[in-house]
Amino acid sequence: MRLAIPVKTDLDGAVVAHPPQADAFVEPQFAKGGLAFCDAAGTTRMAYHSAVAIDAGGREIALAPKFANGEILLEIPADFMAKAAYPLVIDPGSTWRARQRRRRFR
Repeated sequence: MRLAIPVKTDLDGAVVAHPPQADAFVEPQFAKGGLAFCDAAGTTRMAYHSAVAIDAGGREIALAPKFANGEILLEIPADFMAKAAYPLVIDPGSTWRARQRRRRFR
């Protein structure tokens, strides 16, 4: 099963894909894989991570999101779907980091 989620953002940086376990020490939210939506300086401003599919029986499978053509793509393996008890829930994780403004105090 494949889900495509359209994404529109005003961030002017790249979307960086983190495979599972990559950079987990530096950015722990990506331990299970994910996408970093960055600003022009390369700072992660929005992270889409830790997506999981859960069936009615409580079986879970981690999903590593991909990004292509302006869409977040989630693929649930056919062998999981074949044994899934319905309903099936997709639970994504996301983190937002606001832009910080520097202030001068006098």
